[in-house]
Amino acid sequence: SNSIILMNLLVGLAVDDIQGVQSIAFIKKLGLQVRMTMEFESVLPDKILKRFIIMDETITPNEGKQQSFWSWWEFKSNPFADNKDDMENFNFRINESIVDVKDSMRSLRHQMKALTEKNQKIETLLEELLKRKN
Repeated sequence: SNSIILMNLLVGLAVDDIQGVQSIAFIKKLGLQVRMTMEFESVLPDKILKRFIIMDETITPNEGKQQSFWSWWEFKSNPFADNKDDMENFNFRINESIVDVKDSMRSLRHQMKALTEKNQKIETLLEELLKRKN
């Protein structure tokens, strides 16, 4: 019965920790995408890189005022621009979730220690009962 309780606690830990794992997995996924892109660019020949990677762009105001069919598709703002407030909020949420996970791990460690001690006591009691019965 103690092993069942222990397994239930471990399952509870796994279910509770899913959100933290998902946020960490999202960050790792972004990192892997960046690394893959950088590795892919390093393998490409210079001719292709010069052809497709635009290092500078000239913007001329008041030109091209007519709207094309695909104008609705264009981004209104740069989706890759750094927004400090969003990043700070994101970092704050990650730090909060890390602290929460650490706290839950600490409490689970204490609970596991208490369960281990209780389990050892029960085992010694059972051993004594078996000795007395024989």
